Amino acid sequence: MADRTIKPDDTNDLVLQNNDGSAKIEVNEAQTVVLTGGSTTALTIDTDGDIQIANTIDAGAIGSAVTMSANQACVKTALNASGSPPIYACRAWVNFDGADSTAGYVAIRASGNVSSVADDDRGQYTVNFTTAMTADTFAAVGSARDPRLAVASSGNITTSNVQVTCDLGGSDTSHAFVAIFQ
Repeated sequence: MADRTIKPDDTNDLVLQNNDGSAKIEVNEAQTVVLTGGSTTALTIDTDGDIQIANTIDAGAIGSAVTMSANQACVKTALNASGSPPIYACRAWVNFDGADSTAGYVAIRASGNVSSVADDDRGQYTVNFTTAMTADTFAAVGSARDPRLAVASSGNITTSNVQVTCDLGGSDTSHAFVAIFQ
């Protein structure tokens, strides 16, 4: 493996470079990452351990306007996905206590892209998204801690929210989990 160094340069920028200086990554005082090694901008380390810079990754040019997709080979590899079926990401998720309601909203333990969960009625909740879905054709998947409990989309479905029902004989559940896929 070729020698590489990580060191501050004469301006106190942090630099990782090949010893011959042909390719380097520099983090400057403005906290900007600068790749040097030609007019290209994608970085790899080859089998000899040398830093290599190329201008494409997975047939998509890397530059100021990067378009990435969950279905690109580099993303599937990172996710350990194989085969040709596409990958669709979870767009929102929430873990909430439906039995702990204050001013009509339940307590959220953890979430992603969920701003609040409204307590509509016993066992009925509306999950509100921080950022709206692109269409109201998403799938809402849910579960709960109690084995007698089923979580299902039950009515109101919009790009901004989805209503779910936790069927526990007309009572609220303390542990409900909902994920949105689109």
